[in-house]
Amino acid sequence: MEVIRLGTAAESCRLKIESSNRQSIVLEGEFKPYRVRRITGFKDMSVCEEAVLENPALQVPSFGDLKSNGLYTGLDDLSVRGRFGYDEDNFYIELKVKDDIHFNNQTPDRCFVGDSVQYAFDTLRDGRFSHLAGNSGWGDDDYRFTTALADGRAVSFCFGAASCNRSRMFRKEYLRPEVVRCEKTKTTVYRCSIPFSYLSPLRPESGRVFGCSCLA
Repeated sequence: MEVIRLGTAAESCRLKIESSNRQSIVLEGEFKPYRVRRITGFKDMSVCEEAVLENPALQVPSFGDLKSNGLYTGLDDLSVRGRFGYDEDNFYIELKVKDDIHFNNQTPDRCFVGDSVQYAFDTLRDGRFSHLAGNSGWGDDDYRFTTALADGRAVSFCFGAASCNRSRMFRKEYLRPEVVRCEKTKTTVYRCSIPFSYLSPLRPESGRVFGCSCLA
């Protein structure tokens, strides 16, 4: 992978990726912060800005192989729209996933194997500084959760936790999400509220900037 240009504040980038068989892919993006609105629960989610996660330009390079082999046929096959909010105690995530088939017959500790959503938090937004120091992957202040409708039950499992919460949360089912599948619209709605005590050292402060990544 060759990084061609990266803004000093990560506001823009252009990446050139070359595979082992010499296939080249260029990805470009402009970045802006998502402003998380203060709300009083999921009933207020409509006031939050909708984040559209289905832009073909932002799909991972392997989508090219999926398309060429007929495994991905367009936005009705897989696309995501999300909203995020918070109150004094909780961070709220609502993801609407469009997919022609929903299947997950796994246990909670393997819910990521089937259809599911994952979200990761870089609570101090220090990932790029760790990378500059030669480190990559999860840090001691990061979290990763998977939420799924697994074997007919809504579950959320913690697969990565900050050191301050690791002993009580890592590889445990702590959250009680709401996951609803509608076969008529081929849409699965995932709602999960995460207490800030489960995201420490992240706190609900005005002006706080953190990283959040979602994967369907």
